[in-house]
Amino acid sequence: RQLASLTKTKISKINRIMTKTLKMRWLEPHELLNAETAELIGLDLGIEVHVASKISKVDRLPTTPPAEKSHLDSKAPVVCVMGHVNHGKTSLLDALRKSNVVEKEAG
Repeated sequence: RQLASLTKTKISKINRIMTKTLKMRWLEPHELLNAETAELIGLDLGIEVHVASKISKVDRLPTTPPAEKSHLDSKAPVVCVMGHVNHGKTSLLDALRKSNVVEKEAG
């Protein structure tokens, strides 16, 4: 979508270039193009494409956490309590939080 906007070209024309000229599959508007494909489409349109930065698959991988736990961010745990209706989930959470939500609930 961004390439179409920057080149003032309809997405349908870009898709036509991809499917007929480049022998690639149809591109959905939300999908991202890699730098090489964007440059090839630009060549076909007669436009010189300069990609600001090329991000490799390796660059997108998550980084390894630090070895020392003191360098980690402190976050509250995420807890999901699942179960059938009226089987004591709220009572259990009330006991853990030292609250009394169950008293205000109906059912």
